Formats: sequence, structure tokens, C-alpha cells
Amino acid sequence: MKTFKTKLLTIALLLCGISASAYDFEANGLYYNLLSASGKTCELAGCSQDVMNMNIPASVTTRGITLTVSSIKESAFENNTNLLSVSFVDNPMTSVAANSFKGCTNLTQVELSNTLETIETGAFDGCPISKMVIPSNVKTVGAK
Repeated sequence: MKTFKTKLLTIALLLCGISASAYDFEANGLYYNLLSASGKTCELAGCSQDVMNMNIPASVTTRGITLTVSSIKESAFENNTNLLSVSFVDNPMTSVAANSFKGCTNLTQVELSNTLETIETGAFDGCPISKMVIPSNVKTVGAK
């Protein structure tokens, strides 16, 4: 019985340490999730409401460790009506995840990286984009 109580207490203490946020860390108003500590990669998971013109960096530093921003989380910015423009120019990622910017009803300008190869289904659905040049490297639009 004592072992059971000890295990139960351990589980309770571990649960208390779990973060309720939808991201692991924040830098310059952008939210990130760690993907691989050994590979030093992270994904962009969202942004604060005051970000209107977003430049997605190639890397970000947290706790003294520089991580490569290798992807965007699916639906990361869905229905974010504050975004006006997004630039991937300095980021070497190869795809834009499904529904990443879906419903961003004020997103009018998007600059894509020349390394981009795939724009997944619904990535920019519902966005009134007036300016976007799709690089010649893009081979797939609308499929995973």
C-alpha cells in the first residue's frame, strides 16, 4: 500500500509540472515547440496577438541554445485576424503545413522562400492574399 501511495504521489507531482500552454517557449512574440533536442530543431506554433507583420526566422535561440525553425505546426495561425503579412524569405523550410494560415482574413502579403517545395492543403484558405509569388521549387500545392 505504501508503494502505491508513493507512485500516486510521484504521478501527481509530475502532472503539476506539465505546462498548460500550447507551446514550449516564446521569442519575439512568436511561439515555438521543441521538435528535437539532439537535432536542435523546433516548429513555429503561433504568435502573440500583437504580431501583424511576421518574419519567420531560420533559427531562434532559447536558454542559450540555437534551434533551427524547421516547420510550422498544422493550423498554427488559423483564424488569426491580426496577421497582415508573412515572410518566409530567410527560412529554409520546405513546406507550409495544412491550414497554417487558414482563415487569416487580413493576410494580404506572403513572401515565400526559394527552398519551399510543398504548400499543404488549406494552408492559405480564406486569406485575401493580393501579393504572393510561388517559387519554382514548389512541386505540390494542396496535398500532404
